[in-house]
Amino acid sequence: MHNKVLQFLEEVASVDIRDLDVDSSIELDLGITGDDADELIYSFAERFRVDISGFDIDKYFHSEPSIFSFRIESEKMRFSIKDLIVAAGTKILT
Repeated sequence: MHNKVLQFLEEVASVDIRDLDVDSSIELDLGITGDDADELIYSFAERFRVDISGFDIDKYFHSEPSIFSFRIESEKMRFSIKDLIVAAGTKILT
């Protein structure tokens, strides 16, 4: 499952899997946030048939930057490649 998730990230996020390890943060290391994070999670769920109904993306990813957003967002929880690998195996992402 590990290799399949890495190949998925290489394909969808256009990252070089040689630069990644399981502890790489999706947002901090790969630079995926906002709408891109939404698309990644939905594509991941579809590809690996993972239930994401209980997943709160706002806990892990910052929203898309905007000239109209003046609020300061709080620190987010770390979401790593390992989290995707586990979810692909258990078929649930929470």
